[in-house]
Amino acid sequence: MAGRPVNRVSIEADRGTEVGPLRELLDIPLGRPVDQARVQRAMQRLYALGRFTQVRVLADGLGPAVNLRFVLTGLQRLESLTYVGARQVDTDALAAALNLNPGDEVDSRTQVTLRRLAQLHLMRVGYPLAQVQVQGRPGSEPGLMAFTLDIQAGPAVRVTAVHFAGRPRLPPTLLAGHIALGVGHVLNRDVIEADQALLKQLYIDRGFLRVQVHAPWVKQTPAGAEVTFEIEAGPRVAISYRGNHVLNDAALAALWPEPTGALTASTLDILRQRIVQAYGKLSYVGTEVQVHHLPGALGQIDRYVLEVHE
Repeated sequence: MAGRPVNRVSIEADRGTEVGPLRELLDIPLGRPVDQARVQRAMQRLYALGRFTQVRVLADGLGPAVNLRFVLTGLQRLESLTYVGARQVDTDALAAALNLNPGDEVDSRTQVTLRRLAQLHLMRVGYPLAQVQVQGRPGSEPGLMAFTLDIQAGPAVRVTAVHFAGRPRLPPTLLAGHIALGVGHVLNRDVIEADQALLKQLYIDRGFLRVQVHAPWVKQTPAGAEVTFEIEAGPRVAISYRGNHVLNDAALAALWPEPTGALTASTLDILRQRIVQAYGKLSYVGTEVQVHHLPGALGQIDRYVLEVHE
Protein backbone atom coordinates (compact mmCIF):
# COMPACT_ATOMS: atom_id res chain seq x y z
CA MET A 1 0.00 0.00 0.00
CA ALA A 2 3.03 2.28 0.25
CA GLY A 3 2.87 5.20 -2.18
CA ARG A 4 -0.85 4.89 -2.91
CA PRO A 5 -3.01 7.86 -1.88
CA VAL A 6 -5.30 7.48 1.11
CA ASN A 7 -8.96 7.60 0.13
CA ARG A 8 -10.56 6.88 3.51
CA VAL A 9 -9.56 6.20 7.13
CA SER A 10 -11.96 4.36 9.43
CA ILE A 11 -11.92 2.88 12.91
CA GLU A 12 -13.60 -0.38 13.92
CA ALA A 13 -13.88 -1.00 17.65
CA ASP A 14 -15.87 -2.98 20.19
CA ARG A 15 -19.44 -2.08 20.99
CA GLY A 16 -19.61 0.94 23.27
CA THR A 17 -16.29 2.46 22.16
CA GLU A 18 -16.55 6.10 21.06
CA VAL A 19 -14.42 6.32 17.94
CA GLY A 20 -14.86 10.06 17.32
CA PRO A 21 -12.14 11.22 19.75
CA LEU A 22 -9.85 8.46 18.46
CA ARG A 23 -9.87 9.81 14.90
CA GLU A 24 -8.01 12.91 16.09
CA LEU A 25 -5.10 10.72 17.19
CA LEU A 26 -4.57 9.18 13.75
CA ASP A 27 -3.26 12.28 11.92
CA ILE A 28 -3.36 10.61 8.50
CA PRO A 29 -4.32 13.13 5.76
CA LEU A 30 -6.58 12.02 2.91
CA GLY A 31 -5.33 12.24 -0.66
CA ARG A 32 -1.69 11.94 0.36
CA PRO A 33 0.41 8.82 -0.24
CA VAL A 34 0.42 6.30 2.58
CA ASP A 35 3.24 7.07 5.00
CA GLN A 36 4.23 3.90 6.89
CA ALA A 37 5.96 5.87 9.64
CA ARG A 38 2.85 8.01 10.16
CA VAL A 39 0.67 4.88 10.35
CA GLN A 40 3.06 3.36 12.90
CA ARG A 41 2.93 6.48 15.06
CA ALA A 42 -0.87 6.42 14.93
CA MET A 43 -0.85 2.81 16.19
CA GLN A 44 1.54 3.75 19.01
CA ARG A 45 -0.73 6.60 20.12
CA LEU A 46 -3.71 4.25 20.25
CA TYR A 47 -1.76 1.67 22.27
CA ALA A 48 -0.57 4.41 24.63
CA LEU A 49 -4.17 5.02 25.70
CA GLY A 50 -4.03 1.72 27.59
CA ARG A 51 -7.51 0.80 26.38
CA PHE A 52 -6.70 -1.74 23.67
CA THR A 53 -5.03 -5.12 23.67
CA GLN A 54 -4.55 -5.14 19.90
CA VAL A 55 -4.40 -2.51 17.15
CA ARG A 56 -4.37 -3.71 13.55
CA VAL A 57 -4.30 -1.72 10.32
CA LEU A 58 -5.94 -3.24 7.24
CA ALA A 59 -5.65 -1.74 3.76
CA ASP A 60 -8.06 -2.37 0.91
CA GLY A 61 -9.09 -0.74 -2.34
CA LEU A 62 -9.24 -1.88 -5.94
CA GLY A 63 -8.33 1.41 -7.59
CA PRO A 64 -5.23 3.56 -7.27
CA ALA A 65 -6.32 4.80 -3.81
CA VAL A 66 -6.39 2.83 -0.59
CA ASN A 67 -8.75 2.65 2.37
CA LEU A 68 -7.18 2.23 5.81
CA ARG A 69 -9.08 0.47 8.59
CA PHE A 70 -7.81 0.63 12.17
CA VAL A 71 -9.27 -2.42 13.92
CA LEU A 72 -9.16 -2.07 17.70
CA THR A 73 -9.64 -4.85 20.23
CA GLY A 74 -10.56 -3.28 23.54
CA LEU A 75 -9.46 -4.36 26.98
CA GLN A 76 -11.88 -6.67 28.70
CA ARG A 77 -12.20 -6.97 32.44
CA LEU A 78 -13.65 -9.60 34.70
CA GLU A 79 -17.15 -9.01 35.99
CA SER A 80 -17.64 -12.26 37.90
CA LEU A 81 -16.52 -15.83 38.48
CA THR A 82 -19.11 -18.43 39.40
CA TYR A 83 -18.74 -22.10 40.28
CA VAL A 84 -21.07 -24.96 39.44
CA GLY A 85 -20.92 -28.47 40.89
CA ALA A 86 -18.22 -27.66 43.45
CA ARG A 87 -19.95 -28.85 46.61
CA GLN A 88 -16.90 -30.72 47.96
CA VAL A 89 -14.48 -27.91 47.14
CA ASP A 90 -13.59 -24.84 49.19
CA THR A 91 -14.38 -22.19 46.59
CA ASP A 92 -12.64 -19.46 48.61
CA ALA A 93 -9.39 -21.42 48.42
CA LEU A 94 -10.01 -22.11 44.73
CA ALA A 95 -10.60 -18.41 44.05
CA ALA A 96 -7.32 -17.58 45.82
CA ALA A 97 -5.51 -20.10 43.61
CA LEU A 98 -7.04 -18.62 40.45
CA ASN A 99 -5.94 -15.13 41.56
CA LEU A 100 -8.42 -13.37 39.26
CA ASN A 101 -10.63 -10.69 40.76
CA PRO A 102 -13.43 -8.49 39.40
CA GLY A 103 -11.88 -5.65 37.46
CA ASP A 104 -8.80 -7.63 36.42
CA GLU A 105 -7.95 -7.74 32.72
CA VAL A 106 -8.99 -10.84 30.77
CA ASP A 107 -8.33 -11.93 27.20
CA SER A 108 -8.63 -14.88 24.85
CA ARG A 109 -6.22 -16.94 26.98
CA THR A 110 -8.12 -16.51 30.24
CA GLN A 111 -10.47 -19.44 29.68
CA VAL A 112 -7.61 -21.92 29.20
CA THR A 113 -5.63 -20.43 32.09
CA LEU A 114 -8.57 -20.71 34.49
CA ARG A 115 -9.10 -24.35 33.58
CA ARG A 116 -5.41 -25.20 34.06
CA LEU A 117 -5.10 -23.41 37.40
CA ALA A 118 -8.34 -24.90 38.70
CA GLN A 119 -7.24 -28.44 37.86
CA LEU A 120 -3.82 -27.91 39.45
CA HIS A 121 -5.47 -26.62 42.62
CA LEU A 122 -7.93 -29.51 42.77
CA MET A 123 -5.08 -32.00 42.42
CA ARG A 124 -3.27 -30.23 45.26
CA VAL A 125 -6.25 -30.42 47.60
CA GLY A 126 -6.93 -34.10 47.02
CA TYR A 127 -8.98 -34.42 43.82
CA PRO A 128 -6.55 -35.71 41.16
CA LEU A 129 -9.30 -36.84 38.75
CA ALA A 130 -11.25 -33.58 38.80
CA GLN A 131 -12.64 -32.29 35.51
CA VAL A 132 -13.12 -28.57 34.90
CA GLN A 133 -14.96 -26.85 32.07
CA VAL A 134 -14.84 -23.05 31.72
CA GLN A 135 -17.40 -20.99 29.85
CA GLY A 136 -17.03 -17.28 29.14
CA ARG A 137 -19.81 -14.87 28.24
CA PRO A 138 -20.19 -11.10 27.82
CA GLY A 139 -20.91 -9.25 31.04
CA SER A 140 -23.68 -6.83 31.86
CA GLU A 141 -21.80 -3.92 30.28
CA PRO A 142 -19.47 -3.52 27.29
CA GLY A 143 -15.90 -4.47 28.15
CA LEU A 144 -16.90 -6.92 30.89
CA MET A 145 -16.68 -10.71 30.82
CA ALA A 146 -18.12 -13.33 33.16
CA PHE A 147 -16.80 -16.87 33.53
CA THR A 148 -18.42 -20.01 34.91
CA LEU A 149 -16.36 -22.97 36.11
CA ASP A 150 -18.22 -26.28 35.96
CA ILE A 151 -16.37 -28.60 38.34
CA GLN A 152 -16.73 -32.35 38.63
CA ALA A 153 -14.43 -33.09 41.54
CA GLY A 154 -14.47 -36.88 41.27
CA PRO A 155 -13.28 -39.18 44.09
CA ALA A 156 -11.03 -37.72 46.77
CA VAL A 157 -7.74 -39.23 47.93
CA ARG A 158 -8.06 -39.78 51.68
CA VAL A 159 -5.47 -40.12 54.41
CA THR A 160 -5.10 -43.65 55.76
CA ALA A 161 -2.29 -42.98 58.27
CA VAL A 162 -0.26 -40.14 59.79
CA HIS A 163 3.26 -40.92 61.05
CA PHE A 164 5.91 -38.95 62.95
CA ALA A 165 9.45 -40.06 62.13
CA GLY A 166 13.00 -38.94 62.95
CA ARG A 167 13.59 -37.88 66.56
CA PRO A 168 10.32 -36.25 67.60
CA ARG A 169 10.89 -36.48 71.41
CA LEU A 170 7.23 -35.59 72.00
CA PRO A 171 4.43 -38.18 72.23
CA PRO A 172 2.73 -39.01 68.90
CA THR A 173 -0.67 -38.52 70.52
CA LEU A 174 0.28 -34.94 71.42
CA LEU A 175 1.52 -34.25 67.90
CA ALA A 176 -1.51 -35.82 66.23
CA GLY A 177 -3.85 -33.79 68.41
CA HIS A 178 -2.11 -30.57 67.45
CA ILE A 179 -2.58 -30.79 63.67
CA ALA A 180 -5.64 -30.57 61.45
CA LEU A 181 -4.82 -33.57 59.25
CA GLY A 182 -6.21 -36.89 60.36
CA VAL A 183 -7.11 -40.36 59.16
CA GLY A 184 -10.08 -40.21 56.80
CA HIS A 185 -9.46 -36.60 55.82
CA VAL A 186 -8.97 -35.52 52.22
CA LEU A 187 -5.28 -35.33 51.28
CA ASN A 188 -5.02 -31.54 51.13
CA ARG A 189 -1.48 -30.26 50.56
CA ASP A 190 -2.39 -26.82 51.88
CA VAL A 191 -3.48 -28.38 55.17
CA ILE A 192 -0.28 -30.45 55.31
CA GLU A 193 1.90 -27.37 54.88
CA ALA A 194 -0.05 -25.51 57.55
CA ASP A 195 0.35 -28.49 59.88
CA GLN A 196 4.10 -28.47 59.28
CA ALA A 197 4.20 -24.88 60.56
CA LEU A 198 1.94 -25.75 63.51
CA LEU A 199 4.22 -28.58 64.58
CA LYS A 200 7.30 -26.38 64.40
CA GLN A 201 5.65 -23.72 66.55
CA LEU A 202 4.54 -26.36 69.07
CA TYR A 203 8.14 -27.47 69.52
CA ILE A 204 9.46 -23.92 69.81
CA ASP A 205 6.84 -23.08 72.42
CA ARG A 206 8.05 -26.09 74.41
CA GLY A 207 11.67 -25.00 74.30
CA PHE A 208 12.95 -26.91 71.26
CA LEU A 209 14.25 -23.77 69.60
CA ARG A 210 16.40 -25.59 67.04
CA VAL A 211 13.70 -27.99 65.86
CA GLN A 212 13.53 -28.96 62.20
CA VAL A 213 10.23 -30.15 60.79
CA HIS A 214 11.02 -31.34 57.30
CA ALA A 215 8.61 -31.18 54.39
CA PRO A 216 6.19 -34.07 54.89
CA TRP A 217 6.31 -36.89 52.41
CA VAL A 218 3.28 -38.70 51.07
CA LYS A 219 3.12 -42.37 50.15
CA GLN A 220 0.28 -43.26 47.82
CA THR A 221 -1.34 -46.63 48.44
CA PRO A 222 -4.31 -48.40 46.84
CA ALA A 223 -6.36 -47.45 49.90
CA GLY A 224 -5.35 -43.78 49.96
CA ALA A 225 -2.27 -41.98 51.26
CA GLU A 226 0.08 -42.17 54.24
CA VAL A 227 1.60 -38.89 55.42
CA THR A 228 4.86 -38.78 57.37
CA PHE A 229 6.21 -35.76 59.23
CA GLU A 230 9.96 -36.12 59.85
CA ILE A 231 10.99 -34.17 62.95
CA GLU A 232 14.44 -33.52 64.41
CA ALA A 233 13.61 -31.95 67.76
CA GLY A 234 17.15 -31.39 69.03
CA PRO A 235 17.75 -30.43 72.67
CA ARG A 236 15.62 -28.04 74.65
CA VAL A 237 17.18 -24.58 74.84
CA ALA A 238 17.00 -22.04 77.65
CA ILE A 239 17.95 -18.37 77.23
CA SER A 240 18.76 -16.21 80.25
CA TYR A 241 20.24 -12.78 80.93
CA ARG A 242 22.46 -11.41 83.65
CA GLY A 243 24.10 -8.11 84.44
CA ASN A 244 21.18 -6.14 83.02
CA HIS A 245 19.62 -3.54 85.31
CA VAL A 246 18.43 -0.74 83.06
CA LEU A 247 16.50 -3.11 80.79
CA ASN A 248 14.78 -6.10 82.38
CA ASP A 249 14.70 -9.63 80.99
CA ALA A 250 11.35 -9.14 79.26
CA ALA A 251 12.64 -6.06 77.42
CA LEU A 252 15.69 -7.97 76.21
CA ALA A 253 13.65 -11.03 75.23
CA ALA A 254 11.40 -8.78 73.13
CA LEU A 255 14.44 -8.05 70.94
CA TRP A 256 14.60 -11.70 69.79
CA PRO A 257 15.00 -11.49 65.98
CA GLU A 258 13.06 -14.59 64.92
CA PRO A 259 9.27 -13.99 64.87
CA THR A 260 8.55 -17.63 65.70
CA GLY A 261 11.08 -17.73 68.53
CA ALA A 262 13.36 -20.17 66.70
CA LEU A 263 17.11 -20.28 67.29
CA THR A 264 19.20 -20.20 64.10
CA ALA A 265 22.93 -19.87 63.51
CA SER A 266 22.77 -16.07 63.48
CA THR A 267 20.04 -15.46 66.07
CA LEU A 268 22.22 -14.83 69.11
CA ASP A 269 24.64 -12.57 67.25
CA ILE A 270 21.76 -10.45 65.96
CA LEU A 271 20.21 -10.40 69.44
CA ARG A 272 23.51 -9.26 70.94
CA GLN A 273 23.71 -6.39 68.43
CA ARG A 274 20.12 -5.38 69.12
CA ILE A 275 20.74 -5.26 72.85
CA VAL A 276 23.76 -3.00 72.32
CA GLN A 277 21.67 -0.73 70.07
CA ALA A 278 18.84 -0.61 72.63
CA TYR A 279 21.25 0.51 75.32
CA GLY A 280 22.78 3.02 72.92
CA LYS A 281 19.38 4.67 72.45
CA LEU A 282 19.30 5.14 76.22
CA SER A 283 22.73 6.82 76.07
CA TYR A 284 24.54 3.80 77.52
CA VAL A 285 27.37 4.04 75.01
CA GLY A 286 29.95 1.30 75.25
CA THR A 287 27.60 -1.42 76.49
CA GLU A 288 28.93 -4.87 75.71
CA VAL A 289 27.13 -8.21 75.56
CA GLN A 290 28.83 -11.58 75.85
CA VAL A 291 27.17 -14.88 74.98
CA HIS A 292 28.05 -17.89 77.13
CA HIS A 293 27.07 -21.37 75.97
CA LEU A 294 26.53 -24.01 78.65
CA PRO A 295 25.83 -27.23 76.74
CA GLY A 296 23.72 -29.78 78.54
CA ALA A 297 24.37 -33.48 78.70
CA LEU A 298 22.49 -35.77 76.33
CA GLY A 299 18.79 -35.13 76.78
CA GLN A 300 19.40 -32.16 79.06
CA ILE A 301 18.74 -28.47 78.48
CA ASP A 302 21.18 -26.48 76.34
CA ARG A 303 21.67 -23.10 78.05
CA TYR A 304 22.76 -19.74 76.67
CA VAL A 305 23.49 -16.83 78.99
CA LEU A 306 23.71 -13.30 77.61
CA GLU A 307 25.84 -11.26 80.00
CA VAL A 308 25.32 -7.52 79.72
CA HIS A 309 28.03 -5.05 80.76
CA GLU A 310 26.10 -1.80 80.98
